Amino acid sequence: MTRVADDQDAGALLGPHVHLLRPDPARLDPWFLAGFLGAEDNIASASTGSTHVQVTPGRLRVPLLPLEDQRRYGEAFRRVYELRAAVRRTADLAADTAATLTTGLTAGVLLPPDAPDSRGASDGRSV
Repeated sequence: MTRVADDQDAGALLGPHVHLLRPDPARLDPWFLAGFLGAEDNIASASTGSTHVQVTPGRLRVPLLPLEDQRRYGEAFRRVYELRAAVRRTADLAADTAATLTTGLTAGVLLPPDAPDSRGASDGRSV
């Protein structure tokens, strides 16, 4: 996984197998770099091992493009990152909601839905 660090990352310590790159923004767009470095095919070609995968950063490929083109790619990669983050947040909220509903049902706070009547409607008192 690759991403661009932000102000919340200031002062964070790097863990094992974590690499920090500091591109000069006047020469290399950070989201462009993160997007290409994190591409699955790029990671696969720069990895060794099957159980414990180790990536050699020097084997990763990044195309040489003018800065303006990099910025266009970088903006697209940033949007993809934000989409993935939103999907993770949505999945976490869905899991929390399901857990809350399960707790409500098992604690007797919520009632399961009644069987639909002949028209397919319930009385609306339940989950």
